[in-house]
Order: sequence, then structure tokens, then C-alpha cells
Amino acid sequence: MDRNQKHPKHRDGHPTGEISWERRSGAMVLAKELEATLLMDDAKARKYAKLLNLEVIGTLGLLELAKNHGLIPSTREAINDMLAEGYYIEDNLIKRILKDVGES
Repeated sequence: MDRNQKHPKHRDGHPTGEISWERRSGAMVLAKELEATLLMDDAKARKYAKLLNLEVIGTLGLLELAKNHGLIPSTREAINDMLAEGYYIEDNLIKRILKDVGES
């Protein structure tokens, strides 16, 4: 898919082309072996990873860290860019992260 092309979506607004459980579990195994934080947004996969005592962070959590460490000037702008590219983010999560970083 062309980088500038929007992600195709299901009727409910979620992107298609989900990552398989095989790939997710491989990422979990690698994170466990490396004692690394796992970047993952899928709620079901995050729940499973936490059962395995893995440290998990989502994209919004990563944006929060970036903002708090001065790596990005605006979390709101980054989120808006993601939305413009077709990413689905629940409104309540956007509001919470913007409040947490002082951009509400």
C-alpha cells in the first residue's frame, strides 16, 4: 500500500488488514525474551500480553511519553495526523490523553 494512501476500513471504521495472532504472539515471545516493552494497541492482545507479565504500551501512551520528554511539540497534532491517515481512535481515549499531557 502506498504510504500516502488511506488505510482501508470496515464499515465500523476500523482498519482492515489486522495483524494475525501468530505475528502478535511472536512479538510477545520476543518482548519476553528481550525483557522489552511491547507496543500494541489491540485490546484483546494487550490483555493476553499482560497475563504473561509483559509491559505493554499503546500508541497513545507512546505519544504521551514523547510529549512529556519534549520529543514532540503537540500530542493533539500527532493524533490529528493519525486520524487523517485513517487510524481509528476512540474519542474518550483522545480526550484522556490530551488531558494527561495538558492539551485539553
